[in-house]
Amino acid sequence: MPASTPDHRRTGVRSAADERGIEASASHELVASWNEALGLFRTHRLLELGRTRPGPRPLGRAAATKERIVEAAAELFDARGFRAVSADKIIERAGITKITFYRHFPSKDDLIVSYLQRRSAWERTAILAASDEAGGDADTTLRLMCEGIGREACSPGFRGCPFVNAAAEYTDAVHPVREVVAAHRIWYLTMLNKLTALMGIRDPAVADELMMLRDGAMVAGYLGDAEKVGAALLSASRAAVRHDR
Repeated sequence: MPASTPDHRRTGVRSAADERGIEASASHELVASWNEALGLFRTHRLLELGRTRPGPRPLGRAAATKERIVEAAAELFDARGFRAVSADKIIERAGITKITFYRHFPSKDDLIVSYLQRRSAWERTAILAASDEAGGDADTTLRLMCEGIGREACSPGFRGCPFVNAAAEYTDAVHPVREVVAAHRIWYLTMLNKLTALMGIRDPAVADELMMLRDGAMVAGYLGDAEKVGAALLSASRAAVRHDR
């Protein structure tokens, strides 16, 4: 190497070109991992932000019955909460017998766990789809996420984040329902940390702030329209991100 060209391995100082190369490499790796994960979720019968996924593969009879039970439960849980809805109400809504219900779900708590797992998959798919649509660009992904949260929080029948609601109703931190809630929020925070890392932010507190803003937007959905909630969430999120850049 010519003497006029500094070697950061000796000096311990990276050039701007080195830093850009490292950030680009991290960006490519994250986009690739997100796109790989997105491919795994594309077979789910779920909606992404503003678009409908292709229809699911035909379900077997048992799987179709289980799906019908979860669908019926989702409508009731979203409208009335978890503990207020009895197994009998779900059985009536699904149009099945008690034997059929308990064959698929030994208890109502097992059904709640299944419902929350499906909801978690829905949110992951939506976020991964936003990243896919944004081409991996972090700022665009953040905007699409905020707009999607605004629409969801203001949609008809929305009664708040189901994970927050479940945590409020199930206070035992080691209960299976709370374990699903914890796993989902860990995934969400991890995703936010990766997203902010693409923006050059290394402080994990920023991801915590974005998570808190997301939770607040879910509550604000009761009081505003989708565009205003989404715009306010995006403005606050950009302020949190900009402050640490």
